[in-house]
Amino acid sequence: MEPFDALQGIENLTKFSGIAAVLGTVLLIFLVWRRTKSTHPLMSMLWRIADGKNKCSDKEISKFLSTRSSLMQFRFTTGIPIRLHSQISTLLQWSKNNEEDIGDIAGCGGYFDFEKPELIENNIPKTWYVGMLILLGIFCLLFSITLGIAAIPDKAFLQIKKSEKWVMVDTQFVKRFSLFYDFPAFGTENCEKNKSDIEKRSGLNNNDINLMCNLLKDEKKINYLKETIREQRFIFIFYMVFILAFLPSNYKGIFNYFMAIAMRNRQTARNKAIRELEDYSV
Repeated sequence: MEPFDALQGIENLTKFSGIAAVLGTVLLIFLVWRRTKSTHPLMSMLWRIADGKNKCSDKEISKFLSTRSSLMQFRFTTGIPIRLHSQISTLLQWSKNNEEDIGDIAGCGGYFDFEKPELIENNIPKTWYVGMLILLGIFCLLFSITLGIAAIPDKAFLQIKKSEKWVMVDTQFVKRFSLFYDFPAFGTENCEKNKSDIEKRSGLNNNDINLMCNLLKDEKKINYLKETIREQRFIFIFYMVFILAFLPSNYKGIFNYFMAIAMRNRQTARNKAIRELEDYSV
């Protein structure tokens, strides 16, 4: 039996091609929906593809669709999930009267009531909750960095099917992969000597060692390893980018918290200054 038949790379475990296409499409749709909180942009695009027209001949429907599209554009560009088009002017007026930038209002997220409009100070969370969000974000960041580092070396990550142990393999050496222990590597020279010594130090059993030694001696291994390394790099980088793409969502709660705190402090200072000015005037 060829040694390649007893091994499988990461690409075989993840069925990556199909997953990448699905995840990429879902990510794009999710981004539009998350910003607009509506399927209107997607449905409008599908209708234009199906009907081939950009405008509706009915004036009333055309006006409604235009207003609806303007609302979606406002939501997407500002990140403010305001419910009605008529509420936009009220929000802009509040922004002007209270000397707050529309970006700062959007930054408050769920801590701002866009319909009243006003800052909901009672909803601002405690510090421990924000600490948990920070830890979650750090974990995701470290995991994506780990994926990026794993994509650098010219080593193939392979799993031995029978023992289910993971190994790192290049053209000359084999090393068992472990997060908790640094196993020594062995090469073709070790295979020609005492294999029992390899078994003691490598963390692999005799069958695994024979399999890996046969792989190292196989002349076809270079092309096999090159192809495996190329595919696993693509996989590692894709998932690294995919996780990093969702990090802003994880940190959104933290950002909203600090933006709400900053707005609360500005409004408190502003109201205090107004009261002092009124007292001075009296």
